[in-house]
Amino acid sequence: MPGLRESRAGVNEAPAVRRRAALARLAALAAAGSGWTLESLAQTLAAQPRRQSLETRARRTLAAAADVIVPRTETPGALQAGVPQFVAAVYASWMTDGERERFAAGLAALDARARAAQRRSYASCRAAERAGLLRTAIAADAYAGAAASLSQRIAASDVPFALRLRDLVVFGYFTSEAGANRALRYMAAPGRYDGDVPMRDWPYQTVI
Repeated sequence: MPGLRESRAGVNEAPAVRRRAALARLAALAAAGSGWTLESLAQTLAAQPRRQSLETRARRTLAAAADVIVPRTETPGALQAGVPQFVAAVYASWMTDGERERFAAGLAALDARARAAQRRSYASCRAAERAGLLRTAIAADAYAGAAASLSQRIAASDVPFALRLRDLVVFGYFTSEAGANRALRYMAAPGRYDGDVPMRDWPYQTVI
């Protein structure tokens, strides 16, 4: 029955539609030159159904991994931008049940790998040790999906944990107020034409 089929499709697609709309709203803030803050993130979350939050150990592992992916340099890093809170909000409000299960299992596996190799939790490892463990996890999680860009992978459901983690941290950072205003560079449109730009001094052309 077409009506019943359409009704069921709508129910199945609703969480993904809400997730894309909410992420698009946060991305639009960055495009406008402001970026999300923890306050605006809380306001966005108020309109989203919350289901299950990350446990304390998982949150510590997430924060340690985010610090490896976007460390603090001359600009704020992921921790200073509030990215772990952003990813935790995505987990609690926008991931499907299957995505949350895989993400939580991935954080637990990363912590278990650290305990086996370094005899301490992932969050307690030194930065170089955390980076090595994360590189190993990314290399082990081969992705054979069709989603090529970061935004496409975030919307996809078949992305392995390590790549999902990296994508969410990168997306969260560069759409945050700190990432958008401090790490990125704004060029007014249409701007001026310059036919002799030294690409070595312009590192923002890379597509993640």
